[in-house]
Amino acid sequence: MDELERLLARGAVDVVDVREADERDGGYIPGSRHVPYRLLRALGDGIGSERPVVTICESGARAGIAASILAARGVDARPVLDGGIGAWRARGNETVGFRRCGGG
Repeated sequence: MDELERLLARGAVDVVDVREADERDGGYIPGSRHVPYRLLRALGDGIGSERPVVTICESGARAGIAASILAARGVDARPVLDGGIGAWRARGNETVGFRRCGGG
């Protein structure tokens, strides 16, 4: 079990998925919040709570930048840099898929 899995099991963090909607539709961590990376500066003021925030993307690059943006706003934020959502799945963790209305 990796650190993110341990933190989630204890309810110790909020997860923010910073991928684009079409990427997230393919599978996301249950209970994670979706704020696309490109919109984070505009929508990021509502992020942050009593718990630290973990940002995740497909591979880690956007998660690192997103965590930096949130940290600059005073949010206790850290990225998942090693493998992102692909590594999460590879370890056998659950993801939830989403199909948009009218999608093929």
